[in-house]
Amino acid sequence: SYQSFVDKVYQVGASAVDHLSNTSFLVMKDSTKADDPIYIMDLNQQGSLRSEDFAPLTAPDVQATWLANTDPILPLTLAAPKLVSARFTVDGRSIFVKFDAYTVEGALPLDSDGDMLPDGIDWSKRQIGMRNCSDMFATASAELLGDMPRTSCEWRSGTTIQIHLSAGFAGVTVGTGLFLKDMTVYAYLAEGSQWSMAASGGISV
Repeated sequence: SYQSFVDKVYQVGASAVDHLSNTSFLVMKDSTKADDPIYIMDLNQQGSLRSEDFAPLTAPDVQATWLANTDPILPLTLAAPKLVSARFTVDGRSIFVKFDAYTVEGALPLDSDGDMLPDGIDWSKRQIGMRNCSDMFATASAELLGDMPRTSCEWRSGTTIQIHLSAGFAGVTVGTGLFLKDMTVYAYLAEGSQWSMAASGGISV
């Protein structure tokens, strides 16, 4: 019923749209009190008033919040690879960083017509062999790891990066966060030239 949308306090600019289901999402509260819970309400653009009934979110003494799509796909077709683990080997001389999907190991999309959509793949950018970890990881993480020969990184497969550590290395310990370099790690399927957005974010060792 539309009554669930009446007499609410709405967060201006915090709406979002799911283009696949043609559904809008609104952020609202019962009042302007900072400790009132935040509600996410969905509104189907086909005219349906059916709601997913999302549970209220605890408001950490704030009066406003925003929605963010942390894993955008459209207009592409593949989900971005996600980090699933980063673990030391038993001897402490390596860290294996794993993704949930196969990547093209640093090869990059080519946009030949300027429409912001990939038209091909630049295999010359594929990260083959031992290299500085700054090729794969964000600046802050790469600084913790250091450069060759003290530390080196290599793709062991499309799902795994191995970080080789020198003896006595202490720049990264259990609990340290490792973050990916922007616009570097992609998923790709040759059939239909299907791409993902670039992988992003990090994971704790």
